[in-house]
Amino acid sequence: ITEALSAVEGGWAALSRCTIEPEMALCRQLLAHGELSALLLAGRVHDAVARATELHEWCMTQPQWAGDALAAAHVGWSALAAGRPRTAIRWLSEAVAGLSQLDPGGFGQLCIALLAQTHAQLGDAAAARRLLDGGGVGHHCAVFEPEWLLAEAWQAAADDRICQATDRALRAASVAAGMGERAVEAQALHTVVRLGRASQVVGRLRQLAGQVEGPLVAAYSAHAQAAAANAGGPLDEVAGEFEGMGARLLATDAAAHAAAAHLRAGDRRRAAASTARAASLARACEDIRTPALEQLAPRPLTSREGEVASLVVQGMKNQAIAERLVLSVRTVEAHLANAYAKLGISSRAELARALRTD
Repeated sequence: ITEALSAVEGGWAALSRCTIEPEMALCRQLLAHGELSALLLAGRVHDAVARATELHEWCMTQPQWAGDALAAAHVGWSALAAGRPRTAIRWLSEAVAGLSQLDPGGFGQLCIALLAQTHAQLGDAAAARRLLDGGGVGHHCAVFEPEWLLAEAWQAAADDRICQATDRALRAASVAAGMGERAVEAQALHTVVRLGRASQVVGRLRQLAGQVEGPLVAAYSAHAQAAAANAGGPLDEVAGEFEGMGARLLATDAAAHAAAAHLRAGDRRRAAASTARAASLARACEDIRTPALEQLAPRPLTSREGEVASLVVQGMKNQAIAERLVLSVRTVEAHLANAYAKLGISSRAELARALRTD
């Protein structure tokens, strides 16, 4: 990945000395795509978001050209990686529309695949299916085939067909491996982990972690090992690693896996903490919905917890609530703490919104 970024840097330097505009335009597209791909595959999500924004802003200062659509796609792609799927849909939809008119670089397939993945991870299987069946791709490029297969995987997962989703993700990994794209292979295998089938890929991800530089594939491998071992503590740590990279979608699923592992181990306190973290991350990710989160169906508030929460939203203090309900302040605090854990929040300020969502 370091070599790829170095090559891109050299390419930008060479492009600055080029004066033949048609060649410059195509090279600019390829260099931008190579740079964004390398940054995302390296786990440098914050850098990818910043660079995608910078390249798009530059495009807006130039006469309209085909690169505008690809620049929008890069903003959307990086937004998805950063855990802003609804933002990603806006940009990727713009990119798909633009590339349907003019696509000299053949990037339309990738944009449709990414847009379908985004809809699917928001739980909209039908929208993802329409994109994949829509016939908007003039021709399929082999290099983008893994992303297309991953779109099919996420669409199947959103439709609650986890076995088929796993098969498509494994196929994506196989195709990437056949092209020597080890970082892409690792991404596809990590999708299998996110789908709850870590034991199927833990060995290969461990190998790839020793072959691909950067923290992202190492975190993929750590996630697989911890999930396969049903180890809640390490899963919490992996969630923190992903969050530190800016990969909030991945952090959300790792936190959800941690919660499930703690619950299976009988550690209710840590399960509640990890559940709250996963719920909070999911809201920060614009209400993402993945199989890992769906398995953490929130426990409903008890009637008393709901009553206490409702009075808090009305602005009452704990002492006043205790007097109203003829309870001790300590009991009110306990009910409120339980409600916070179930709703994945940590303050009174978040309670009104959480109750509306719930």
